Amino acid sequence: MNWEAIDKTVAAWAAVLQQIQLEAAAAIEDGDSGARNDVKAKLLAFVQNSPSLLDGMAALNRKATQTIIDVNNSNIEEALGRIEARTAEIDALTKEIAKTTAEANAAARSIMLQNVTELIGQLTVIVSQAKKVKASLDERGLHPDITTELSSVIETAAGLFPKLRALEDE
Repeated sequence: MNWEAIDKTVAAWAAVLQQIQLEAAAAIEDGDSGARNDVKAKLLAFVQNSPSLLDGMAALNRKATQTIIDVNNSNIEEALGRIEARTAEIDALTKEIAKTTAEANAAARSIMLQNVTELIGQLTVIVSQAKKVKASLDERGLHPDITTELSSVIETAAGLFPKLRALEDE
């Protein structure tokens, strides 16, 4: 198995573990010691190659280790029952991790939207104040270099509004 080719997501690694679990169940049912040894080697390689820093991988690695023990177990029916239960647990872990990830993404999006809204408000005040200062300087004919710079600031800030509003609408 090419461990490097597996996506660095819990869902991808859970799918691989599910497949190895099926192979373990078949090896136990067949009573083929060579197949059981192959499955144990795959499970060990799974644990050794999995991205252990990924949230949820520790739980998947524990499930793989428990399956190694079950493959060694001589009581076939008991081992199959535990493997089937673990398969359901892997599904539940995958769903829980997906839910947690979705909640975290939603919270991050909410914070980003709040920051964008605050920035739009602050930019509105800055543009308004810059226009007042520029108008005052223009009326008096004072500091043309500053009024040119203020025009540039006003234009740049005004150009950000549509982009920021687009972020709010995403």
